Amino acid sequence: NYAAAIGQVLDKLGLAQVDLIAEGLSTALAVVLAKAQPGRIGTLVLDGVVPAGADLRTEMRINYCPDLRPTREGLHLHKAFHMLRDQEVQWPWYDGSAAAIRKIDPRLSGERLHIRLVDTLKQFDRYAEPIVAAIDVDLPALLPTLAAKTIVCTAPDDARYAPAHAAATMIKGARTAEVPRPTAERAAAILALLD
Repeated sequence: NYAAAIGQVLDKLGLAQVDLIAEGLSTALAVVLAKAQPGRIGTLVLDGVVPAGADLRTEMRINYCPDLRPTREGLHLHKAFHMLRDQEVQWPWYDGSAAAIRKIDPRLSGERLHIRLVDTLKQFDRYAEPIVAAIDVDLPALLPTLAAKTIVCTAPDDARYAPAHAAATMIKGARTAEVPRPTAERAAAILALLD
């Protein structure tokens, strides 16, 4: 449904073909759209794609989106803060193992965390829906069927990008591209890939 909604927006905008850049778990929804409407996507850029098998998808379904319903003692605030903070330092965010450490400079400014916290809590009862929809996508089954030109972003030493090379090998003709971490540089590098 999320992929179909994106397709409907493109229809309303009169865009017959677009390049699509997806980041993180939204890469799964982008793959679903590219599969459903193969002629619509010129280049598909997957930044942080995770071709999770059934076991990891089940684990993520259970752990990735904690219940953030407001509680009298404020536990929901604590859960939301730790989820958002830990997304910057480990992958998946709830995995405290050494293998999950993202060896990056995390973006942990108070202002950024505050904005993300408030945005998440505004939709505490719905925030998990698109995430769970993305987690439920069987990417290992879909990636080999992609027809769109695909670029898979990589990042060395970042556990979040550990599956990137495996994902690229599943997609016929896909290429990989290492992209920088800072947002402005990353955006410029990804846009340059589309030329």
